[in-house]
Amino acid sequence: MKGRNCLSIKKMIGFVTIIYFLSYEIVGMYYTQEVSAAVKRESHIGNEGFTQIDYSALTPSDVTNGNSEELLQYVTMEQDYRKLVTTYEKKGYAVNLSWDEYEETILQGRDVDIKSYLEKPQMSSGADFSIPQNSDGIMSSGGDGRSGYYYNTGTRRPSKCKYSKYYLLSKAKRGDIFYEKNGGKGISGHVGIVEGKFYEDSGYYIRIIEATPAYGVKRGVLDDTRADEGGVTLLRPIANNEAKKASVTFCISQLDKKYNLDLRKDYGKNEPDWYCSELVWAAYKNQGKDLETTGVLNEPGITPRDILRSSETSTIDIYHSSK
Repeated sequence: MKGRNCLSIKKMIGFVTIIYFLSYEIVGMYYTQEVSAAVKRESHIGNEGFTQIDYSALTPSDVTNGNSEELLQYVTMEQDYRKLVTTYEKKGYAVNLSWDEYEETILQGRDVDIKSYLEKPQMSSGADFSIPQNSDGIMSSGGDGRSGYYYNTGTRRPSKCKYSKYYLLSKAKRGDIFYEKNGGKGISGHVGIVEGKFYEDSGYYIRIIEATPAYGVKRGVLDDTRADEGGVTLLRPIANNEAKKASVTFCISQLDKKYNLDLRKDYGKNEPDWYCSELVWAAYKNQGKDLETTGVLNEPGITPRDILRSSETSTIDIYHSSK
């Protein structure tokens, strides 16, 4: 009799657990739709300060009117950046220096210590192939029939990158967070952090860092295809530039660690493994910024949707021009 009672209790606990997660999922899906609708209804864009000028397509002779002196400075600076990267790329190096960091260094009047950014190119053997069709846990990414070239790319730009459809190159900034509503098989979503905009001879690209079941903590790429396939929303933490830079540095220090969906909220730099949203949350938590939502829809652990719902982030519209 006792054995039957124990079995019944276990079944009931399991049933209650399933109902609990399903209720979160139903409400969460509704909330996500409401967030998307709200973004479309109003431009929920926080202090972008962007223009849609493609500096790489301009030459100093193109600068003839308007704020010409400032524009000329940026055109020249952008050309110098591309020339610097290309020069060392031809020597067999990957220049691990983002446009964001180069721009910041130059505008602060400091010299670029180029030697500290040189390394041998790191290209994953799977960077231009399909991602393995395995997916552990509800927060997995990949294995959903999606393109695989943008996962685990190392420090190289995959040849299939596309940036002609949306405004990722002009809007995505170091320290931003991308949320994929179709990540984790569409159950929980997926998040990663933007390392910055980088350049190779083949063009610019947005490099990100993320934790996935297939690869652990690795670099990847965010482009038009991924935005379409993942249903991407770009989030900007309400934090100063130093906090954003330090958060990216934290994620870089965690590269090559394993993936583990333990639903804990660890944030120490010596943590042996991460799940996607835990890594992003921990990066900012270490800078004194808590990106977990404080609303009633706070889910177990720290989930991608917890970060999406956070009052500590603003949404950047990558699908439309700021003009």
